[in-house]
Amino acid sequence: YLSANEYIDGQVVVGVGGGTCQASTTLYCALLRAGLTINERHPHSLPVKYVPPSQDATVTNTGADLVFTNNTSGPIYIYTSVNKDKSRAAVAIYGTPIKPDVRIEIESEYIQQDISTAPKYEEDLAGDYVWYADEVPVLKSQGVLGYKSRAYRVYYDENTGEELSRELLSTDYYAPTPSVY
Repeated sequence: YLSANEYIDGQVVVGVGGGTCQASTTLYCALLRAGLTINERHPHSLPVKYVPPSQDATVTNTGADLVFTNNTSGPIYIYTSVNKDKSRAAVAIYGTPIKPDVRIEIESEYIQQDISTAPKYEEDLAGDYVWYADEVPVLKSQGVLGYKSRAYRVYYDENTGEELSRELLSTDYYAPTPSVY
């Protein structure tokens, strides 16, 4: 594992194993599209940018896990790959389809997108961001709005394109991060 950003208790910190959630999220999205049963999945505490809302799956070494069941009539084969420059990972699941002639798509929607929090003010002990009391404080890091969202697994008839059914997967809350001055 390499050092990378991790979300811990609503904060972004650098830790060993950061980025593991991108792998679990990629697997989660493939499992959903394969129609497999998800027994356990946890959203991140903060917004992520690499998948649509409510399509992420965080894992930790202290509890949050991604657990699924092969509910097909046969074995499955999970194939993973990463391209040479390591900018894209892929997961393919092979096996007996859950339902023949059915295409599965995942749809997300925002319930609320404008969840904010009060800014934080830190004392500048090093003197890097000195400002006078009558001036506007110096922005150290820009905050990110939080949101509530939900995701659905939608089944379509492969031949007609007609929507057959819609399954609510989750409704999630992603906390905002404050701007730091």
